[in-house]
Amino acid sequence: DPTSLAGSIGNFTATTIDQAGKALPIARWSYQGSVAYTVPLGGYALEAAGDYAFRDKLPSFLGATYDLDKRWIANATLTLRPEQGNWSIGLYGRNIFNEKYDLVRNYFLPNAKVAQPGRPATYGVQLGYHF
Repeated sequence: DPTSLAGSIGNFTATTIDQAGKALPIARWSYQGSVAYTVPLGGYALEAAGDYAFRDKLPSFLGATYDLDKRWIANATLTLRPEQGNWSIGLYGRNIFNEKYDLVRNYFLPNAKVAQPGRPATYGVQLGYHF
């Protein structure tokens, strides 16, 4: 109801903006999944695990300049642990296909486009001890 907010108080005026026919600022599709498999290796266990997340294009009600592109992010982990013990050692990869994406876009001033990029591909070693 466009008339519900019409009016003014002092120096402030309230109005509504008709957004009829425009896409909602939410992704149409978003899903994720994970898989893990453990192989016994003579007193040890080797676990391979992976997960992924997909998010469709995220439209912005501010216009196409602010839209975020769709993205696929995949992660993987390979962990070795003894069957009788509290420690583990593993290799991991985050964003293993080095997907380039923005988390958010904010353009405060003309020609001052600022975006927060997502993390690039990272790889490492993880050590664990379970008390």
